[in-house]
Amino acid sequence: MRVKVFVDSSVLFAASISGTGPAYELLKYGFLGAVDLYFSDFVFVEVERDLWRKRPDKIDVFRFLKERVTNRVAPTEDLIRTVAQSIEPKDAPIVAAAIVAGAEYLVSHDKKHLLSKRAEIITTFHIIAAMPDEVLTIIRTES
Repeated sequence: MRVKVFVDSSVLFAASISGTGPAYELLKYGFLGAVDLYFSDFVFVEVERDLWRKRPDKIDVFRFLKERVTNRVAPTEDLIRTVAQSIEPKDAPIVAAAIVAGAEYLVSHDKKHLLSKRAEIITTFHIIAAMPDEVLTIIRTES
């Protein structure tokens, strides 16, 4: 059984600006079919906006990666509001999308709002918040 992973904006941003590193490697695993990666339009909009602001030279890389995405989910506004009761409201769309995806993992670099809430996210939503390198270790172990 393949691992289901929802990809946060911070990870897609990192993969877009670097052709190396755990974020990029995790996306490669997904595009090769070794792991099921899930994204939402919220993630795409956030990453593209941030790239235009900080690294416009990487927009083409982002678009290349985005074109390869096959699993997209869209949480309802009701679910986002429910999640926002437990999670920072700006990050509620991310957690809500991970729920809709049925993800086992929510992969992120956001230490302040998501990774610092690991215990709450797993207890409340039954999703493990982890960094890309942690998920890569799990994938490699299960292969």
